[in-house]
Formats: sequence, structure tokens, C-alpha cells
Amino acid sequence: MRDDFRVDLESVAAASVHVDAKGIELHALDYAGDGPTLLVLPGITSPAVTWDFVARAFGDLARVITLDLRGRGLSDTPARGYGLSEYVADTIATIDALGLDRPTLLGHSLGARIAALCSTVQRKDFAMTHIADVIHEIETSDEQETFLPTGLPSLDRVLGGGLCSGVTILGGRPGMG
Repeated sequence: MRDDFRVDLESVAAASVHVDAKGIELHALDYAGDGPTLLVLPGITSPAVTWDFVARAFGDLARVITLDLRGRGLSDTPARGYGLSEYVADTIATIDALGLDRPTLLGHSLGARIAALCSTVQRKDFAMTHIADVIHEIETSDEQETFLPTGLPSLDRVLGGGLCSGVTILGGRPGMG
């Protein structure tokens, strides 16, 4: 399957870059550009190359970098370590290794959860964070806290509390329940 990704990369106008995240080699596509950096965090089934159409659309406005999450695309596939804390650590390691100054995060689905946690828990200095296609509120009983399945407090509550200014929810699915 990884050979398929390499074939797809032949038609992409981006440089493959590799980052070491505590012994895990992560792959990203760097589309260069002179504008501010947009770091794209794909969903669980999407390798970086599938975001080529987005990178090309923003190419005149930003330096777009799309990340292959661990276990996806051309990044390493460790036997374990697929929790949100590992994905967040990988994202921070990528930002640090590439020397990105105040990138904007764009996360889709699982990538949205990662981006939201980077913005709220890590307190990294991001220009903005955009999260797309994420469940942002789950109905629970009065005795329970409202949490996403991943353990992130309800984004409605987090945003209301002012913990992550500059976060935009794009196309989020309303609550389940």
C-alpha cells in the first residue's frame, strides 16, 4: 500500500519531509510558499497526499504542510501509541522540528480533535485553529461531564470558557444522543 502513496506523490508539487517524533518517523508534504504556515492534520483514513487539492487552493496564500499521522501514509506504523496524547506530541514535534512560527492548524475529523487539543492543552502559540467535521457536543445525564469520545471537554464549553480564542468550527456535527 505504501508504494501506492509514492506513486501519488509523483504528481504532487510538494517536498517530502521527515520528522523524528521520539523515535517515530513522521512524513509530511511541504508545499513551500511565502505566506503564513497552514499545517493540515487529516482525519483517521486520509494520508497527507489526499489533501493536495486543499494545498493547491491555498498555495498563493500560505505555506501549506500536510502531515501523515502516525500509522498513515508514509509515516511509521508503530505497534501501539495511537492515543490523542501521542498524536498531539507528534504534531508539536513536527512544528518544533520544522521551526514553524505561529502556524495555523486545520484539522479534519481526528485531525480536528488533535488540533483542538494542541490549542487548548499544549498552549502552543498558534495564529488560528480551524477544526472541521468534528462532534462538538454530546448529550449526557446531569451527573456526567460532557466529553467527546476522545476525552476532550465539550468544545462548546471550552470555547465558552475562552480557553482557545481563534478556534473556528467548520461543519461540526451537532450532538449525539
